[in-house]
Amino acid sequence: MRIYVNGVLNNTVNVSFTPFASSGPLLVGRTLRQGQLVDQWIGGIDDVAVFQGAMTDADVVSLYNS
Repeated sequence: MRIYVNGVLNNTVNVSFTPFASSGPLLVGRTLRQGQLVDQWIGGIDDVAVFQGAMTDADVVSLYNS
């Protein structure tokens, strides 16, 4: 996993799990568990961006500079 701050790579961490391809809908601010919508976030959610797949370092810099 990589984290960028202002378009610059700040840190990398190995994850202890294997990422998977999701086949369900994207939910922001709540969870679908056993067919029920649960754990609704109470509060504001702003400036959400979703991308298909992992971004390259160049993609992150380009996005930041745009």
